Amino acid sequence: MQNPEHQALRLNTVFESLFIAGVTDSRALGISHLALHVSNLDKSRRFYTEVFGMKEAFHEPGEAFLWCGEDLLALHESGQGRIYPDAFHFGFKVRSRRQVEAWRDWLVKNDIIIEKEHDVEEYKGVRVRDPDGYEIEVFYEPKR
Repeated sequence: MQNPEHQALRLNTVFESLFIAGVTDSRALGISHLALHVSNLDKSRRFYTEVFGMKEAFHEPGEAFLWCGEDLLALHESGQGRIYPDAFHFGFKVRSRRQVEAWRDWLVKNDIIIEKEHDVEEYKGVRVRDPDGYEIEVFYEPKR
């Protein structure tokens, strides 16, 4: 992995590089979701809905996605009372699938390791790690 300070300096040129690549206005639209692993999904879902007034967006076995304004809190059950910190991540939403591709190309060109990639019908994303190991997702999906 690169020196984090060197990597940060190179990241400052990302918007210029993306503009040259023909992708204008490629800045993230915001941090649209935060994903946490929880030891008890039902208990955590009740906590966030009852204490903070979040509304359930959808759920799948072992996962619940809760609306907090326009953003999502994703809860992933780890089970057995254990929390897995490697599942913590946050995502930057961009405006199009093309912008995700431009980000991916720029990240690879600048020797930033792509940890994961997803490309399904209504979702496209790449994940990288910051200098402290936090997983960051750059993704596109249409509004729900």
